[in-house]
Amino acid sequence: MTDPTTSAPTSALRAVNGVFKGGGAKGIAYAGALTAMRDRGLWFHSVAGASAGAITASLIASGMDPDELAAAVPKGLAAMQSSLPQRVAKAVLGQATSVFESKGLRAWLDGVLAERIGKTDGTPVTFEELFESKGIELYVVAMDLSNGLPVVFCRRTTPTVEVAGAVAASSAIPGAFPPGRGVFHSDEDGTVVHQFVDGGTWANYPSFVFQDRSFRAWLRAATEARGRWAAEDDEAWRQEEARPVIGFILGSPTPLEHRQAAGLVPLKGRDVNRRFDQGPTYTSPKRVNYLLGALLSSDWARLIIGIAMAVWVTLSLVTLPIGVRRFSTWLADWSPDWFYPLALVGTLSLVVLASVVAIGLVVALVLVGRIIADTLIPSVQALIGVPTRVAPWIGLGEDSIVLRVPHEGLKTTEFNVSPAARQTAIDDAHASVLAQLDDATTAARLDCLFGGGTQAPPLQLGKPSPLPVVSPDRVSVDGVVAAVVATAVIGGVGWWGTNSAGTDGIGRIILSVAVGLVAGGAALWYVGGRAGTRSATRARFGVRGAAARSTVFANVVIAVGVAAVIGGGVLSWSAMHDRAEDTVQAKVLSAQSNTLPDLSQNAYTVQADGIPEPLQMVTTRHLRLGERVFVAIDSAPSRARLVGPLDDGRFALAVVLWMVGLGALTSGVRQRRWITRCHRLGTLVNGWQSPAAPEAARP
Repeated sequence: MTDPTTSAPTSALRAVNGVFKGGGAKGIAYAGALTAMRDRGLWFHSVAGASAGAITASLIASGMDPDELAAAVPKGLAAMQSSLPQRVAKAVLGQATSVFESKGLRAWLDGVLAERIGKTDGTPVTFEELFESKGIELYVVAMDLSNGLPVVFCRRTTPTVEVAGAVAASSAIPGAFPPGRGVFHSDEDGTVVHQFVDGGTWANYPSFVFQDRSFRAWLRAATEARGRWAAEDDEAWRQEEARPVIGFILGSPTPLEHRQAAGLVPLKGRDVNRRFDQGPTYTSPKRVNYLLGALLSSDWARLIIGIAMAVWVTLSLVTLPIGVRRFSTWLADWSPDWFYPLALVGTLSLVVLASVVAIGLVVALVLVGRIIADTLIPSVQALIGVPTRVAPWIGLGEDSIVLRVPHEGLKTTEFNVSPAARQTAIDDAHASVLAQLDDATTAARLDCLFGGGTQAPPLQLGKPSPLPVVSPDRVSVDGVVAAVVATAVIGGVGWWGTNSAGTDGIGRIILSVAVGLVAGGAALWYVGGRAGTRSATRARFGVRGAAARSTVFANVVIAVGVAAVIGGGVLSWSAMHDRAEDTVQAKVLSAQSNTLPDLSQNAYTVQADGIPEPLQMVTTRHLRLGERVFVAIDSAPSRARLVGPLDDGRFALAVVLWMVGLGALTSGVRQRRWITRCHRLGTLVNGWQSPAAPEAARP
């Protein structure tokens, strides 16, 4: 970072209006951009911002120089952090309305502002107090959820509003931070409370504060109507409108040439969301969003999940009487007599309520699961994602200059940034903004805005830049290995748990379920992340090479998958057929007193199907009276041997075939749909571009 002693003196700085885009923790990079501004003799007399841009703007309005702002960043990040156990505890208690808390940010910022203006009475710093102390106009933009309109906090219209509260409201990313609450009062409507969220949801780059003539006219009229316009305000207003506007955005907007629609997919009786291009309506590289969207968007997945939940609810209700008897006995052993009926009735009420809720979830999943996946989730994701994006035309006008601030290694809601990563981001931003300010075109436009130039050179968009070469269909070795290992681990522990027949069988089953959940969850997380990235890559970079590919290979993979599934079924049937010749089913009649030398063994009397006389059986497994099991008849006519449910090796091979078959079938179907999508979209675009295309083929 540049030595502060080399910066231009305050008297030599040229005044500009600053606009700062939101972006959460990515705003760390603004410290480097501000250092570059000071190094080139530029600074701010008016600032506007939303979200993270509002935090930066408020610190500038407090009189901080770039080095002071960079030093304040770590404390600001620490103020927005909260421990995971604390967040989980609040969620369990029903007290969490967001992932993070804004109280820390609000307290930290108010403390900084109070220290900067020398306020010691403990009350929050207001917009009016901050301006009277430093003389820098501050505009903070938030979104009013009550009416869907923006709210601009400033010393002209909201002089007594606390700055820290307005900035926290402007930074309230929906879902990440709780909304701010503002009090409105009028003689006609009385006093009402409105909720404010991230200003970026309406105007993430609030340049309208300085450039929209209608807004400027409204702001002046509103100030005069409140009786807060003085004679000296005329000169300050004129100077603000005459100053150049320099804006800062985090990253770069999507190039304009990549966001020009060629046309609309014709309906013609098709479902435009899925059927025509065989693609999902929503793709996200984030694992959770992709997995949830993929499951809810799939009709088969929703149906299977719904059936599974319905079966679970049905079995729970059928076995409820047995469970009630056992639970009541257990509860009576430790519950006080006076509390016993209340505890039993209350617990059973919760069980019934849970069943009702589960039934409702089944119905909702089947009926509106697709709507949730294809409409609600994308809408919420877009709302939360607004603070990280701006329109592609930002900065192309001649009335302002927009500087791109890189933020490599920083993410919107990751506030635990290491000092090294923070300093690297600041240094990169400093170098990048310096290079942009030193660019000949930018310097000429800046001179023109200050009135020292004749005419700013026009911006040239140039030719569309080529899209990166991607291979969304490439099958990577690590993905295949991960899938095979995950299948082996999950299948192995499942097999081990199912065949556990000793006295420690319950413990083994619980352990196998736990290991299976961990391994399966990890595999799903990994595969889901890769699938989400690939899906988002396809959606971003479009269809290219696959348009000329054939579906023959995909059809072969599908055929192999079908054959493997059928082979697994045949193998399983043959094992069961042979088992029917070697074993019989039996019913446990009674348990004998344990007189065996090995105390881990248990003696039972069983009644085998087709054999009139009861048989004796010894096993380490605990059996219930009336339980039906598989047994093999020993040479001694009155002896039986317990047979494991999956002890035939053919069962294991059948499971492997099923897993391989389902994987191949899924992969082949996805590949075929992708190629079909490429073919259909390619044909559609060719029809638009062909001058001889019939009008019916055009949207």
